[in-house]
Amino acid sequence: EELATYLPLSCHGGNSYLFVTPSLGTGDARDLFDKAYDRNCQIKLLLVTHNGKADGNLLGVVSPYDLLEKE
Repeated sequence: EELATYLPLSCHGGNSYLFVTPSLGTGDARDLFDKAYDRNCQIKLLLVTHNGKADGNLLGVVSPYDLLEKE
């Protein structure tokens, strides 16, 4: 079944997911989280699929915590 069936894809209720391709760089991923936060729409996860769409095979998940810079 498609992953989209199970996930709310809007910011309503504080849940927000974006589908991205594996080629998305770390800096671009940070920008997605930052821009969403600036719009008061927090993205909880980036869902990595082969085609960057909800109907693609899930390859991985990226959270904001995955992108925190380590000191």
